[in-house]
Amino acid sequence: MYEYQDSIEIERPVVDVFAFLIEAKNFPKWVDTTVDAWQESDGPVAVGTRQIEMVVSPFSRSDDPVQLSWEVSEFKENRQISFETNSDWGYQKQTFVLDPVDNGTRLQVEGEHQFLGPRRYIQSVIGIFIKRERRKHLANLKQILESDQKENKSFPINDLG
Repeated sequence: MYEYQDSIEIERPVVDVFAFLIEAKNFPKWVDTTVDAWQESDGPVAVGTRQIEMVVSPFSRSDDPVQLSWEVSEFKENRQISFETNSDWGYQKQTFVLDPVDNGTRLQVEGEHQFLGPRRYIQSVIGIFIKRERRKHLANLKQILESDQKENKSFPINDLG
């Protein structure tokens, strides 16, 4: 199993960061390997919510996006959300923990990946790539949310473009 942790501070209130983070349709805005995403289940995001993400991967044999079906496994409003998936690639879990700080929000990301098939033999190499990509994604998230704050964009967050 490959595990990683990273964090970033975002100059935006926790409630804003959380609202943006949990909206599946926002994933392609800050995760450059995501080409599309949507919520599959009805209602507000909560434990059991299913979200679909179409991703491209350099570790795939095809340029076609791969569909990942994520389920929310932990949910604490404005504090924490965890997503889990089982796919042909293996098991993945991502947890986002938000804490208020003087200038906004400290966002901590924890990930677990258990790869299947041939990928399990190069798990440590894939892990290095994943950690680098997650760091880039967090920087994208910070840039989007902080630039929208400076431009005084109105809410709800899911309407940020």
